[in-house]
Amino acid sequence: MPPMMPQADRRGLAVRLAERIAREGPLDFAEFMRACLYDPDAGYYAAGSSPFGAGGDFITAPELTPLFGRSLARLLAPALKRLRRPLLRELGPGSGALIAALLPALEALEALPERVELVEPSRARREEQRARLAALPASLAARLVWTERPELTTAEGVVVANEVLDALPVRRFLLSEEGLFALAVDFDGRRFRWRPVPADSALARAVEDLLARLPEPLPRPYTSELCPGLADFLRIALAGIEKGAALFIDYGYPRREYYHPLRRMGTLVAHRGHRPSPDPLSDPGAQDLSAFVDFSALAEALEALDWAPVGFLSQAECLIGAGLLEELAALPARGGEYHAAAAAVKRLILPGEMGERFRVLLAAREMSAPFPQWPGAAAGLERL
Repeated sequence: MPPMMPQADRRGLAVRLAERIAREGPLDFAEFMRACLYDPDAGYYAAGSSPFGAGGDFITAPELTPLFGRSLARLLAPALKRLRRPLLRELGPGSGALIAALLPALEALEALPERVELVEPSRARREEQRARLAALPASLAARLVWTERPELTTAEGVVVANEVLDALPVRRFLLSEEGLFALAVDFDGRRFRWRPVPADSALARAVEDLLARLPEPLPRPYTSELCPGLADFLRIALAGIEKGAALFIDYGYPRREYYHPLRRMGTLVAHRGHRPSPDPLSDPGAQDLSAFVDFSALAEALEALDWAPVGFLSQAECLIGAGLLEELAALPARGGEYHAAAAAVKRLILPGEMGERFRVLLAAREMSAPFPQWPGAAAGLERL
């Protein structure tokens, strides 16, 4: 008897995944995650309504307050001023909220890039961004260019990636007393389930290399993730930038914290309606999937591409150092705008909110001191 399908609509993503598993056997989680997020017809980011903001499933920092973008403008302006005909490239622009705040602030700082490249593979998200950014003055909107992949033309510029790397597909692995297994996804006729399968040679090499870099052995059983596509993603994301700087903001840890012995279930999370979802395998394409970022792996991948990490710090340290509190103080002290902004600033910098959970990695290529200097930025690299 053929396996039952999860829904009657055979065009649905869940049906297609179940049929693929029936043909090929359990599906590696990285492939399952890629389909759930980026399937062109039904992927979470590729199709459907916007996941961002109060009406979506989560709120990113740019949606909380334009002060986030204005603070990053202060951070990026010195580098942009030193570059020749600079390009500003944002990876995964989301709702467009970051660019909407960033460009006017850069104009005020006399640091406008000549070209703004918004790298967005989803047609639905590009339309959302265009609608939001249509409110920009014509002189700023004229600098915007949308592309599915970064342009390969040689340029000097700055690359910004806010909450992008956490959405890269990851492989999940299980270390047990019986050995190393890949955590794949199976379908039992009613629902998708985890299925440990023997690790292939690529996963075995990656985990062996990981374990050799950790300060102490991991307990067993131990489940976690690896991001095999990180290096290729960065190679494409930074393509064409011969001189410049890059800014990566995401939730994550240095390697020794990411693979801490007490973090035995990994970092994979699913979100829906601003709440964690208990089952990341349910409702493919209808909920967000993400994994925390291994910032040590990010730094190593950047170095392999001839980019030098120049700073690693918490989001709170970065934003305060860049001038977030000064931006808040510049608002009229009375009225709803100030109180809403103050509440957003607390979420951005408090340790129990985004301030410590989100980390910032700064990098440069063929450029010395591209960012303002403040205590802790360079010293933080020793933690990676």
